[in-house]
Amino acid sequence: MADKKIWVVSTEPPRSNFGNGPAAESALSFREEISAERLKKMMFEFTDAICDILSELPDESGKYSVDQVEINAVMATDGHLGIMGSSLGGSAEGGITLIFRRREPDD
Repeated sequence: MADKKIWVVSTEPPRSNFGNGPAAESALSFREEISAERLKKMMFEFTDAICDILSELPDESGKYSVDQVEINAVMATDGHLGIMGSSLGGSAEGGITLIFRRREPDD
């Protein structure tokens, strides 16, 4: 059975493919096909790292508690996931929203 593919669309050509002509949709949009298995692997690694970080957060801090964290991740055309930082330049117009909720304690 053939591997399932997903198209990732970007406003910049993939860094690994400069000069080799990724499939262009327009002068300002490029697309790269990645395997669903690769995306699954990248999503697992990203969420595993985020959950590891979140597990260290206290349930409460002063008068406030954290029961939900929303993270807007961006995907590179090679399938890597990240959090857009201000020093990267540009802006993300799309991405993946991940919402992490604390589990209710078992009674």
